[in-house]
Amino acid sequence: MPDPIISPAVYYTTYHTPLPTARFSQLLQEIPAHFREKISRFRRWQDAHANLLGKLLLLHALKGNHCNATLNDIVYTKYGRPYIVNAPDFNISHSSEIVVCAINCNGRIGIDLERCTPISISDFRRQFSPAEWTNIEQSTPREALFYKYWTIKEAILKADGRGIFTSLDTLDVTNGPAFLLDGQTWYITPISHFEHYICHIATNMHHQQYTIQKVSFIS
Repeated sequence: MPDPIISPAVYYTTYHTPLPTARFSQLLQEIPAHFREKISRFRRWQDAHANLLGKLLLLHALKGNHCNATLNDIVYTKYGRPYIVNAPDFNISHSSEIVVCAINCNGRIGIDLERCTPISISDFRRQFSPAEWTNIEQSTPREALFYKYWTIKEAILKADGRGIFTSLDTLDVTNGPAFLLDGQTWYITPISHFEHYICHIATNMHHQQYTIQKVSFIS
């Protein structure tokens, strides 16, 4: 068995088309019934696949770090953030055809991934500070900076764990790579591994290295 990964790691998988029905059903049996029931309610196959593959990535990550925890060990904070007692911290994100799972054995972690697609940026004006919005308006193309700021904010809020209970506009991310949120410093690392996507990781401890590993669930 390989040595556990001490530095934060990102596991990812891709899904361009639906998995064969038999394979999808087989993979479903690897997760607890209450997660299977949730997946069965998705109307879009993309959402069902993203949810299932995120859970499988987490299992893969835990095993890769010599952690015997299972998905049944997941508990939630009062804000709804999932975690496992006495296990590495983790966070999952997905966009378009990619699912990512970040895991950290030393501190908290949050990850956000977004595919760079055309978007009506003005609809999100209230989610940014005046300085951030000015920079976005003056940048070319505007989408690039928009997604950069957005994924940094989301990664921090997901690591922090309060999510929607913290307004995005109160978190200014114009000057990094470290940002302060309610007395806690969060260190940001861009993950440039995914073409046409923007991805950032937030941790409460500074890390020099990150491991990125692709996982296939086709067979």
